[in-house]
Amino acid sequence: YAGTFLTDGQTLRQYARVLRQAWSGPEDAVLLAYDRSSDAQSLSFSPGLWERYPSASLVTLMQQGAAIMEDKQLPLEQRLERSGRATADRLRVLEKEHRQMSQRLPGPHWQIAKVCAAGLGAGTLILLTLGAAVRRREAQARWHLLFPEVQVATRFGAPFGGGVTVEKG
Repeated sequence: YAGTFLTDGQTLRQYARVLRQAWSGPEDAVLLAYDRSSDAQSLSFSPGLWERYPSASLVTLMQQGAAIMEDKQLPLEQRLERSGRATADRLRVLEKEHRQMSQRLPGPHWQIAKVCAAGLGAGTLILLTLGAAVRRREAQARWHLLFPEVQVATRFGAPFGGGVTVEKG
């Protein structure tokens, strides 16, 4: 949209937002507004686009458009066309990235992911079982039953029937 003037107290950004809302309603939309009197442009993005794409990317789009408009060596029509084209091209890239990020894994990759997850789960279970067995074996190895040192009386004159001191060994 190209306008000739703005009403008092209204900025180009406010005007672009109001105009975009009137034209697109709740749908996703971008409006590039240009004010001839101030030779300025403003991009207005719908709330859905702000939610879908990183804010930094949309702000960068606004800055790139402003930089294109500051090149006064080009005629106005070419600057507006370049700004609009650059905005549309970058939005296509952002939409492609958004779809790739929000897409589930394709069928074969999903199968590989499930097999890997199952393998990792089984490996973890095996390691936990082996760890518990090793700890149990170490605990049993540390446990010794030692006979105490005790005096025993001789029983019925038997050669090994007592009277011997048993020592810990």
